[in-house]
Amino acid sequence: MEPEPQETQLRPLAGDKKASGKGCGCLIFLLVFLLGAGLLGFWAYDDYRIFNEYHHSKCVVTGKRVVENRGSKGSTYRPEVDFTFEANGQTISASGYDGWKDSSSGREGKEEAIAPYQIGGTYDCWYDPQDPQRAVLVRRISWIYLVPFVLMAIGVFGGWLMLRKPSGPSPEAVLYKQQLKKEEDEALLETGPVAPGGGQGQTLAVRLGRHGSDFGKAIGLLVAGLFWNGIVSIFVYQALIGGFGGGSWFVLAFLSIFVLVGLLIIYGFFHQLLVALGVGETIVEISADRLAPGQPFEILVIQAGRMHLNALTVRLVCEE
Repeated sequence: MEPEPQETQLRPLAGDKKASGKGCGCLIFLLVFLLGAGLLGFWAYDDYRIFNEYHHSKCVVTGKRVVENRGSKGSTYRPEVDFTFEANGQTISASGYDGWKDSSSGREGKEEAIAPYQIGGTYDCWYDPQDPQRAVLVRRISWIYLVPFVLMAIGVFGGWLMLRKPSGPSPEAVLYKQQLKKEEDEALLETGPVAPGGGQGQTLAVRLGRHGSDFGKAIGLLVAGLFWNGIVSIFVYQALIGGFGGGSWFVLAFLSIFVLVGLLIIYGFFHQLLVALGVGETIVEISADRLAPGQPFEILVIQAGRMHLNALTVRLVCEE
């Protein structure tokens, strides 16, 4: 009498990794979206007040210049004009150009911006009724608004892709596996399932193949760190030089969350790199390339490397 086919249902480890990877991906894209939304809200609030709440007045230009900010990677410039105007029955002295106070390369462009303003001339200006010394000569919408919109688009599109990605096999794949299993049931009774080998073993018959690479994970973290910290550093630099006006402290406090995320990515990269360099290859060999229920077999585990390990867990997972 032939034994009846036995079915073993084991949860694949890859399923857990996919689920955790999907959650981490959604969290990262959510943070990217929040970064863009926070910057957009902060900048839009200032521009809204300038266009809708600032009071109009006539001012007299008393001086003008191009302010140079020197850094390790070169100099950046911004236009600045000194002017006086009447507000609430008082003569107010102010300096500025527009509400952005952003600094960028290209001195010639800044000189062209202040060229129309002649010392002693009278021009339109707008001032904050709550703080009249905060005044502007130019009201404009900056191209820098593209940055938060791009970040928000990346967050939405990336999150949509992560949520859209199926966490399990498709119905077609399930049907195909069911049909394939029916055809292999008789063969499995005779020989047992075939172990996914990486080649012929040196001590035992079969060396199991390895999935994934520690160096690949480190490279992925490096690319993510360069992308994330590159974007965040631009805003941190602008906040440090006062490019966001009087609310730069608020921007720095807001950006500290994303700086912390960037530091965690850097830590993850060096930790993974240390694992890749210090922990050698894990070699697993088994005594047979076909396994059957109830049949004994031998297994050999070799862990190379120069680091001391506190623990090593080996799980042999069979999939039918």
